[in-house]
Amino acid sequence: MNIRIVISSLILAAMQMLVTLPIAMADDDGHEWLKSAPAFCRSEPYSNLTPKQMSKCNEAAFRYMSKNWKTIKASNGQVYEIALDTITRPLPANSDPRASLRAASVLVYISEGDTFNLDNVLHFYFDCHDRFQTSSSYWSPTTYAPPLSIAAKISSIACKHTILRTNQVEPRSTTNDKSYDPIPPAWNIKIGLPGTLSVGAEYCTQSGKCESVGNDIVGFTIGETAVGGIQGCQSTPDAEPCLKARIPVEVLAASRNGSVIVRLHEKNYGVGGMSWYKQEPDGSYIGGPVSVIYQGVSMPLQMYLQQNQLSQ
Repeated sequence: MNIRIVISSLILAAMQMLVTLPIAMADDDGHEWLKSAPAFCRSEPYSNLTPKQMSKCNEAAFRYMSKNWKTIKASNGQVYEIALDTITRPLPANSDPRASLRAASVLVYISEGDTFNLDNVLHFYFDCHDRFQTSSSYWSPTTYAPPLSIAAKISSIACKHTILRTNQVEPRSTTNDKSYDPIPPAWNIKIGLPGTLSVGAEYCTQSGKCESVGNDIVGFTIGETAVGGIQGCQSTPDAEPCLKARIPVEVLAASRNGSVIVRLHEKNYGVGGMSWYKQEPDGSYIGGPVSVIYQGVSMPLQMYLQQNQLSQ
């Protein structure tokens, strides 16, 4: 959803309720942000506020979205404030349907002067493979993020960050599932890199409970050619449904026989699946079942192991 709509809905809903509940407003569910907002945000209809007052109410609604922030500065001195609690990995299927990059997303405020400007709030979307797009009053095209660019730095934070926001929906319970934590001795090739699980990867708990990436892809078409779900993604991994299905993980370790341990949802999983890769036009590689991001470049895990002579 457009961030302007999100903030506006917070403010307008609050102001409408002021007609009947002007004092108890801040205690109502969904309007906690008013407690820290200036008094006029609670006592005056939004349409009666001055532009400066509107800006302060907008900022209070926006700041409420995150308790944790990280600031980075561009080489020209421009400051970017990253709302860490808004990081989502990956973007749910029912959220922001126009976003073509869904591996990670985050809200960022471009700070300019003392007055909060809603137009400076950007929603960043990443594939965690050097591509990004933004949304504010309009959607940007999908763009390559050079390694030292601001977009690349924000991507690195969003794709690696452990989400700790208090209002996060908890993943389904796995308390009865054994995990590979601590990592058994057989996985003695230490990786410790961010990466992704591609379509076709099967990730399992130690007790044998497994899920497959992309098992909800029933099939799609490329041009006029019908392509099967998981099988189709192995031959056309850069097709949009295949890119959207990938899951960001932390690749922890590998064994000599090719099995892998990854960290996902605060839990360790063993990963298996077919080994394959494809070279993209820019010379980079994508593949499965596990890819890693090494020195800013995404590559299949087996290629990383070979290049670093870790597979022997």
